[in-house]
Amino acid sequence: MALSESVRTNTYVYKGTDSYGNAITGQVGLECRWTATQNVAANKSVVSWTLISYGDDYTFQTGNIKLEINGQTVPLNLPLNFPMRGAGHWSYTGDPVEIPHNTDGSKTFTINISAGIWYYTSSNCTGTKTFTLDTIPRASSATVPNFTIGTGGTISINRASGNFTHKLSVKLNGSTYEIASDVGTSYKWTPDADTWGKRIPNVTSAGCTMIVDTYNSGTKIGTATYDFTLYVPAGYVPTVSSLTVSPVNDNATIKGWGVAVKGYTKLAWVAQAAGSYGSTITKYEFAAGGQTGSASSGTTGILQKAGSITPSIKVTDSRGRTANGNAAAITVYDYAAPNISNAAAYRCDANGNANESGTNVRITLTAHIASVGGKNSAKLQYRYRQAGGSYTGWTNFTSGAILTGFDVANSYEFELRAIDALNNAKSATFTVSTESVWLNGKDGGKGAAFGKYAEEDDLFDVAWRSRFRGAVTFDTLPEQVAPSGFGLGAKAPKTPWADVNSLLLSGWYRFDETENPTPGGIAVGGITATYAYMRVDGYNENNCFQTLYPFGFNGSRLSRAMVNGAWEEWGWENPPMAPGVEYRTTERINLKPIYTKFIDLGNAANDAKVDISSFGARWLMRYAGWTDSYSLPFIFNGSLSDTWSMYLDVTNTDITIKCGSSMAGRKVYCQIWYTKA
Repeated sequence: MALSESVRTNTYVYKGTDSYGNAITGQVGLECRWTATQNVAANKSVVSWTLISYGDDYTFQTGNIKLEINGQTVPLNLPLNFPMRGAGHWSYTGDPVEIPHNTDGSKTFTINISAGIWYYTSSNCTGTKTFTLDTIPRASSATVPNFTIGTGGTISINRASGNFTHKLSVKLNGSTYEIASDVGTSYKWTPDADTWGKRIPNVTSAGCTMIVDTYNSGTKIGTATYDFTLYVPAGYVPTVSSLTVSPVNDNATIKGWGVAVKGYTKLAWVAQAAGSYGSTITKYEFAAGGQTGSASSGTTGILQKAGSITPSIKVTDSRGRTANGNAAAITVYDYAAPNISNAAAYRCDANGNANESGTNVRITLTAHIASVGGKNSAKLQYRYRQAGGSYTGWTNFTSGAILTGFDVANSYEFELRAIDALNNAKSATFTVSTESVWLNGKDGGKGAAFGKYAEEDDLFDVAWRSRFRGAVTFDTLPEQVAPSGFGLGAKAPKTPWADVNSLLLSGWYRFDETENPTPGGIAVGGITATYAYMRVDGYNENNCFQTLYPFGFNGSRLSRAMVNGAWEEWGWENPPMAPGVEYRTTERINLKPIYTKFIDLGNAANDAKVDISSFGARWLMRYAGWTDSYSLPFIFNGSLSDTWSMYLDVTNTDITIKCGSSMAGRKVYCQIWYTKA
C-alpha cells in the first residue's frame, strides 16, 4: 500500500551519427509520478500526478500522449506534437483525479500511459501498473472493559474522523440489544439489574460481545466487535422472606395442647423464598430436630429428640447462590410412658393397718409421668376380680385408699395402674390372698389348701413355702413359663404396637396387623412388617432391652434400650438394605450411631457424579462398590487408566464413577456407612 509511486513507459531508442559522422545511441521515455491525499470522511483519495521525461538528454518530436487513471481518461492540454527533451527536462502536471474507495476503505487502481516518441503520429511507448492505496479507516476501534451489573464502566472509541458517530449493541445468548446510539468517543454504560440480571438468570457471569457500528452522516460505514464478560454482583443472592413452622399432632390430646412432643409430633413448614434479578429457586433444604425436607413446604417425620430446636431453611437459586432463614425456636417436650412405684394391695383393718384377716383392702400407688410443660396429668385406677372371675371396670382412686367388703375366704386379684392424658399406662398386679388358715377343705370336697382357704375345685393350693423331703412324681409335667407368665412353652400374647414403650417385663410378645390391636402394620426403622415378635430383657421399670424380629425380613432385627427411663432409637443389625432407604445401625464410633444406605448409581460413565449431600453425612466410615459382574475397585493390569478398570471416588457429599471405556454402561451400586453431625 502506498500514497505515492510511479509508472514508466518503455523507451524509444535512437541509433545514428552526429554531424561529425560519429555513431550515437539515445533513448527517451515517459514517466507518470503520482501522490495521493485521503479524505477519511468522504472515503476517497485525491491523486495528483505529473508526466516527466526520463532517459538520455536527447530531444525527440513527441505527440499522441494519453493518460488513464482508475479507468478515467485524463484530459491533457498538449499540442499535437512537440519537441520533448529527455533526462527530466520536460514535465507536465494536470488536474488531480478523485478515486472513491470501497466500503471497507480499501482501493486498488491502475494507470495506463502511452506516447508517440519520434513517431508522434502513433504510440510506440506504453506503460501500465496497478497500485494499492492505503486503506481508509472505516470502523472505529474501541476499548471495552468487563462489566458488572449495576456498576458503570466506560467504552472508549478511537474514530478516524470527527464526523463519525457510533451505535453500541450487546450480543448475549444469541440475541442483540442496543444500548446507545449517536456516540462519539466514549460512553459510560451501567447495566441495570432488572434488565440484564433477568437475561442471565442461571449463571454468575456470561460471555458477551460489544458491537460497535460506525456511521458517517447516517450511513453505516463499518462494524467492529469486542468480547467481554458481564458479571452478576456477589450481593445478588436469593432471599428467604419467611419460614413458618407449626406442630402437627395426630394425637387429639396433644393437638389440643398445641405443643410439640417427642415421639408424637411432626412439623409442618412453609418457606417463602425468591431469586434475585431473574434467578429462580432450584433447591430447598429444610432441617429441624434431626428431620429434613427438600421442598418449599411439607411435613417432617415424627420428632425423636427433645429440647429447643430452631428450624432452618437453606435455598439455592439457579445461579448456585444460597440464602438461609430460620423460624422461631420450638420447644419439643420430652415424653415417656408413665412409670410407677410404691405399688401395693393388701388386706387391712378399718384404719388401713395390714391385717390378713381384714375384710378391707388398702391400695397404694405413686405415678411418675412426663410433665410436657405442665400439660400432662395422671390418674390412678384400679380394678379387681375374685380369683377365677371377671374384672370389674376401672375406678379412679387416691393412693392409700381403703376398699371394703372383701371376704376373707376368697382371694382377689388387683390390677393398679397409672394412666396419663395420652392414655398410656403402667400397671402392676397383686393377689390379695384369703385369710391364713393351716388347712381348709373346699365345700363339696373337691379342693384343699394349706395356709389359706381352698377356692377352686380340683386344686391342691399351698400358700406357704414348701419342702418335699422325698421324691416327687408328676404324671403330667407342669407348664413351663417365663417369669412374667409367657414365652417359654406358651404362645406369646398379642400386644398393641402402641404399647411397645410400656413392655418392660421379660418375655416374648407378638404384634399382628391382621388382627386387632395393630392395624396398618408395624412401622419401625424404615420398614413396615405385617407382624413381628419381640423379646424383652427387663431389669426394672427404668432399664430394659428390647429386640424386635420383623417377619418377612429374615436375618434382620432391630434393638434398643431404655436407660434410666429414656428410650434410645431403634437400631438395625443386618438391615434389609432396600435401595435408597437410610438405616440406623447398632454400630457406634465415638458414641455416635453409624447409618448405612444402599445406592443405585445407574449406568457407569467416566466422571459421572451422584450427589449424596442430602444424606447429612459428617464422617464417611467406609463404603463398598460393585457392578453386575465385579467388586470395586477393579483395577485391570495394575493400571487405573486401563479401559477395563473401574473404581469409585467417594466423599461425604458425592460419589464419582471412574471407569475405562470397556466398563462404561454397566450398572453400578454402592453401600456407604457414615455418621451424622
